[in-house]
Amino acid sequence: SGPVTIYHALGNSLNIPIVRIINQMGGPEKLLKLYRQIGFDNLTKPSRNYGLSLAIGSGEVTLLDATNAFATISQKGQHTNSIIYDNQEQQETQQLFSADSAYLVTSIISDNSARTAAFGTRSNLRFPFPCAVKTGTSTDFRDNWCIGFTKDYTVGVWVGNLDNSPMRGITGVSGAGPIFHAVMSELHKKNHPESFQTPPTITSIDIDPHTGKQLLPEHPRYHLAIRTFASKTSAPPIASTSDYDPKGRVYLNNTY
Repeated sequence: SGPVTIYHALGNSLNIPIVRIINQMGGPEKLLKLYRQIGFDNLTKPSRNYGLSLAIGSGEVTLLDATNAFATISQKGQHTNSIIYDNQEQQETQQLFSADSAYLVTSIISDNSARTAAFGTRSNLRFPFPCAVKTGTSTDFRDNWCIGFTKDYTVGVWVGNLDNSPMRGITGVSGAGPIFHAVMSELHKKNHPESFQTPPTITSIDIDPHTGKQLLPEHPRYHLAIRTFASKTSAPPIASTSDYDPKGRVYLNNTY
C-alpha cells in the first residue's frame, strides 16, 4: 500500500505499520511492561516469548481486562482496577500515559471515515453520537471482539465458540459488532453522550496522506488533505516544494 498514516493504519486494522511502530519504540519488552501496568496479569511469560506480535493480540487477556484497558483510554490515561463485587478494593488511580496520547487514539477510533477503506461507511461501528470503537479477529476466525467507549460507558463484547472451533468468516465487525452496537444504542437511547473534549495541548491539522506533512489551504494538494490532530509541541512540518516533483507528484524516501 505504500506509505500509510497512523490514522489509516489504526482505523483499518493494518497490522504491519503497528508492528513497525512498536519495534521503533522499543519492542515487545516495553509494550509488555505497559500491558502489565494496565492489568493484563495473564501475560506472565518473558517478552521474547510473545515477540512483536504482542502489538496485535498474540498475548491472551480476559475480556474484562481488555475492556478496562479501553476504559483507561477513555479516562485520559488514568487507570484503576475493575470492580465486580462490593467487597473489592478500588486501587489508587495511576496515570499510565498522557491525556494527549489517549485523545489522539480516541480521535482516530471514533472517526468513522478513518475505517471506511476496510469496513465501509455504514458498518456496525458507525453511531449517531461520539463513540470510540475497535474490533479484533483471531486467526481462522476462532473468535472476535468489539470494545469501545463514549464519555459515559465502556462496553466490551466477545463472540466465539466455547470449544475454540473456527466460525465461518465471522469477524469483529460482523460478530461482536452488532451486539456492541445494540448495547451502546440502548445505553444512550434517551441522551446522546457529549463529544470527547480536545485537550488544550492538541491542535487540528491537515496533512498530506503520502508524506505526513502539513498542507496549508493554498497548497495545490490541499483537496487531498486528511484532517487529524497533533500535539502542539510536536506537530509535523509544513510541506515544501522540495517534497514534490514539477508535476506535483510526491517524492517518497528510499524505504518505498
